[in-house]
Amino acid sequence: MMLSLGHALVLLLAGTGAIAATERYKQPYAHSSAKQPSRASQQDVFAIETPQPAQPNMVPNCRAFYLVRPGETCQSIAAAHGLSVAQFQRWNRATGPDCNALQADAYACVGVTDDPPPKPTPTPVETPRPVQPGMVPGCHRFHWVEPGQSCAVIQNRYRVSLQELERWNPDIRPRCSNMWANTWLCVGVA
Repeated sequence: MMLSLGHALVLLLAGTGAIAATERYKQPYAHSSAKQPSRASQQDVFAIETPQPAQPNMVPNCRAFYLVRPGETCQSIAAAHGLSVAQFQRWNRATGPDCNALQADAYACVGVTDDPPPKPTPTPVETPRPVQPGMVPGCHRFHWVEPGQSCAVIQNRYRVSLQELERWNPDIRPRCSNMWANTWLCVGVA
């Protein structure tokens, strides 16, 4: 039987209950800030649709699924698919530490794509004000300097060296003798 592009191909692996589903489609446009969409190169893109019902909190990059039958355990499913129990639980996060939350008659993930899911973009850290004069850009951790506070106290609290403090706050030199009270001091960079 020949399938045309745009149709879903569902492969049932005999005797295992495992399925893999793919859908092939074209993605002809890339969105940009321009008013008209720009033409992108037409590349085949493969998407994997998760069959339903599925185990809760399954990883988004799952590519192979198995229909859990009543009485099966994480151990038996992992062994049948050549996985460690830790892998199986990492991909099926709601199974619980003892695998007591594995749901029968719901699909579980038994294989993932090589590409990890995209990592979220970190939120930039806003620099508080006022700061020590000369503080370096890119600081992501700050300390409010109290009157009479010494660099040694700050070093111990944040486990940083005097050299690091002076590199991140060059105007406190020499030997932290120029540190201003009632300002923010950089105590960590990205």
